[in-house]
Amino acid sequence: MNGRRSAFDILVIADGAASVLPMQVGLAVAATQYKWGALWGMFDVDNWPSERTLEQRYHTTRRMFGLMPTARVADKLRLSLFWSLPVSEYANWKASPLEQWKSELLTLWPESAPIVDQIESHSQLTFASYHHARPMRLANPPICIAGDAAHAMSPQLGLGATLAVQDALVLAECVDAYGPIEGLQRYGRRRLPTVRAYQLLSRTLTPCFQADSNGLWRDLLFATGLYIPGVQKLMYRSVAESISERA
Repeated sequence: MNGRRSAFDILVIADGAASVLPMQVGLAVAATQYKWGALWGMFDVDNWPSERTLEQRYHTTRRMFGLMPTARVADKLRLSLFWSLPVSEYANWKASPLEQWKSELLTLWPESAPIVDQIESHSQLTFASYHHARPMRLANPPICIAGDAAHAMSPQLGLGATLAVQDALVLAECVDAYGPIEGLQRYGRRRLPTVRAYQLLSRTLTPCFQADSNGLWRDLLFATGLYIPGVQKLMYRSVAESISERA
């Protein structure tokens, strides 16, 4: 910078899901974009019955409306609103009457009126697209990749931030214990099986929630699975272990 050169022991690529750098340095394949994305916005309410619970409403696999408590702001609760939408339909949504879409939200979830009534402009919502980036490896010293740049996935499991934090913790631990070269290699070996497993799970489950179908096969599969011994416990463990996993 400014004509000066600096030396570094490690270069960490962590610039997000759409990063092209991991592919350029041979650590991952090119990221691909999912067909579906989501509209996002934040709204404050005086009262909400589920202050600690993410809630979602579905109509088949084509409509998904979620509200997630995010923060306390003064005496109000801030909720993150998200609505599934194919990437190809975003332009049409922006050009369509807002009241028509709000009516669709309220039909699916009447109790969301305190949030929906605050939407007065398309500009209050941001569209997020999602990517899938499959890592071939996480490190080739002195370079490594972490977070969404390393293993972007659909948000259906809600574990993107958790996995990124785990990357950082394991990376710091390995480098501290073994130095920059051996530390990066150990980081890659420890994290790669975990992130690949959750990417596979996320990619497998995404069509259950975002797809052009009536969702009947999903409902039958999930409902039947709950009666199979061990399946419900496995569902809980798949998320809980990711949150607590440190190796």
